[in-house]
Amino acid sequence: MTEADLLAAIDRLCARHDVWHYHAAAHPVAPRYRGFPDLVLVGTERGCFRELKAESARVTVDQRRVGAMLRTVGWDWEAWRPADLASGRIETELAALSGRRPWGERCAP
Repeated sequence: MTEADLLAAIDRLCARHDVWHYHAAAHPVAPRYRGFPDLVLVGTERGCFRELKAESARVTVDQRRVGAMLRTVGWDWEAWRPADLASGRIETELAALSGRRPWGERCAP
């Protein structure tokens, strides 16, 4: 599954769970913003940032740096891969953004 296929599946799940999302990679990025996460997701309860990767692709140095910065200030950042879709992790996290399932530690306010 490609990153584009993963995004298409996430688009459908976001619609199902009423989660607003912005795909930052769809827009040109100035060099100073390299590493900004692919997705900004906001539900009625929480929000988070997600980097999308094909199964064998690596998170870049810039992406890890931005992810660490986001986490340092208490924001939720993770990478999602096709295996996360297959395992149900992505749907569980999206449902939790809108308060539809018990959450756990992800996407803290």
